[in-house]
Amino acid sequence: PNGKIYAMVQSTLDVPDASAKSVKDKALFTRIVEIDRTNEAAPTTRTLAYPLNPADWQDGKSGKAKLGDLVAVDNTHFLIIEQGAFKDNLIHNKIFLVDIADASDISDKKNGELELETVITNAGLINAGVKTAKKTLVGDLRDYGWLLEKTEGLALIDNQTIALINDDDFGLGVDARDPDGNAVDATKLYVDTATGAVSDGSTSKVYSYKVAGNAPSQRRTQLWLIKLAKPVLEFQQDYSYAQAGDLLQAPLKDFHPTQPAIGYDQIYYKLGRYTMGKDSSNKKFDDYCEDMGQKKANTFTASPVLSNPASFTCKDALGTTPASMKSAVIGPQGKLYLTDGHHSFTSYWETSDGGENMKVWVRVLANFSNARSMDDFWAKMKANNYVWLKDGSNNNAAITPEQLPAKLGLGNGLHNDPYRSLIYFTRDIGYSQPAGATEFLEFYWGDWMRAQGSAITLPTGSTDLSGYLAAVQTASNAMVAITAGSVVSGGKTTADLGKLDAFGGSKFTDLSVPYSESSPGKLAYALQYRNSLTAP
Repeated sequence: PNGKIYAMVQSTLDVPDASAKSVKDKALFTRIVEIDRTNEAAPTTRTLAYPLNPADWQDGKSGKAKLGDLVAVDNTHFLIIEQGAFKDNLIHNKIFLVDIADASDISDKKNGELELETVITNAGLINAGVKTAKKTLVGDLRDYGWLLEKTEGLALIDNQTIALINDDDFGLGVDARDPDGNAVDATKLYVDTATGAVSDGSTSKVYSYKVAGNAPSQRRTQLWLIKLAKPVLEFQQDYSYAQAGDLLQAPLKDFHPTQPAIGYDQIYYKLGRYTMGKDSSNKKFDDYCEDMGQKKANTFTASPVLSNPASFTCKDALGTTPASMKSAVIGPQGKLYLTDGHHSFTSYWETSDGGENMKVWVRVLANFSNARSMDDFWAKMKANNYVWLKDGSNNNAAITPEQLPAKLGLGNGLHNDPYRSLIYFTRDIGYSQPAGATEFLEFYWGDWMRAQGSAITLPTGSTDLSGYLAAVQTASNAMVAITAGSVVSGGKTTADLGKLDAFGGSKFTDLSVPYSESSPGKLAYALQYRNSLTAP
């Protein structure tokens, strides 16, 4: 619609790495070219990376992938056909919805003196400043009964109907065979221009190569119309391409919670500091940089905006400190399940310059997108301690995965667990997060607190700083008093949960600073913000 021309490279580029070996089968993308002829005298071009995962394809080779056709949906979204032999050794033709809005121009990017395709890890591409196009599976044509090999014509009839046509290659194909008569891949053979001999390029064996009729089932041209289950732009982002260890970017609205509750007072502290803060620079930018594995904020434009990382910089490159990043698991249909970061990301969601469309990076813990069913998926999540299924009420009742909220944010079903809030404020006073801390560490402490009964006073609804501090002090002293090495909750020991040997007096002093001071404590910010919500 914008008048630009888009073309795509059918397959990954056959370029050499530093040892002169081809990376065609290892490449993580092929290329889309954009031509802007707004200025006819000096047209401009951009080259974008279309992502391919070698693990999806036969023999783990992305060189097996071919792009059949593309059609524009709007100025930044396209439908693209991926075709070829996938990892199940069957020919598939899959339709993807592609979003190029955030894709970076790689026209001038290199890997030193080598082509960018020689970067064969996702982390490497990220460090090179490459943002690939995003793609979402719309459908596998095999599921509609399409068994033709080459789908190479695609048109959008309306926002929910596509037209497809195959390439019949004029009914012809290639018959290539080794000296023993076995069929081989013709694209791996070489022709000696002097003698006409066909070989594999590495031996003296002579191969045969001829044009022959292709399979009868492929000889007819077929035109199909398919009405999709919903309009093409309603297909959500599919993250099934991401593998364990990858860094992945997604908007907050795409994350599915793996716990039913959060501590609202922890959110209120964040929002209080973001909106009523007395820091020289807003703490939210430091928090964001830390959550992206980039240490802390570094420089700012005149008007920095949290949801626009171009308006500020961080000390380190993305993912430099992966342990500080939040984490997620890929589930069926390529959905994202957040395993750590519910409080931080909900705070960003609720911040005026954040919101549900704000994009963040996470570290992928596992890809369970191939689970046989949702029951199988949740069984894997439970086995790996990636889900917390207690509702956060006083009796902390068990729930089913189906009862988990669908989204982050305070208004989307995440309940308030006051014990979780109290535990947050005891951090570095009664416990400290150990290296490689277990998922849902604070919830295990919350279970233990519930079991203490009246020995720990819960400051539910309190807006009094001294009363809340007394609860933190009581809880922290009780934590420190637990016998070292004993089991605290859920089979987790004091070492697992980071119990301190002594009360953290200096941190408690920091926490106690009232809002009236120039550097208030976390609790003062939380209560100040909470009061602002109830003020007339």
